[in-house]
Amino acid sequence: MTPLNFIKLIDQLREIAMQADRERLLVWYPEFCREYPNAAAVIEECLALPPEMVRLRLEEKYPLLKALPRLFSPEWSASFDQALAYLHHVLTERKKLNA
Repeated sequence: MTPLNFIKLIDQLREIAMQADRERLLVWYPEFCREYPNAAAVIEECLALPPEMVRLRLEEKYPLLKALPRLFSPEWSASFDQALAYLHHVLTERKKLNA
């Protein structure tokens, strides 16, 4: 296998994993909303914002979030931001499909 083919294979595997995560999230989210209506309300509020504003809004609502990046590694902070962006994207997409 050539290095280029290996890179393509890795990209395909990542795409498959992302699709599986997306599908699990979409199946799980309605149950989460039923079990945790207060948290679901915060999520819905954040979905109305542009993605780049979500972390700021959460930090306003939960000031402890501002301290977490200083307590953990820069990688943790970047991972948190990636998770927020991913959730915003998938759940906004879901909202549009269900509208």
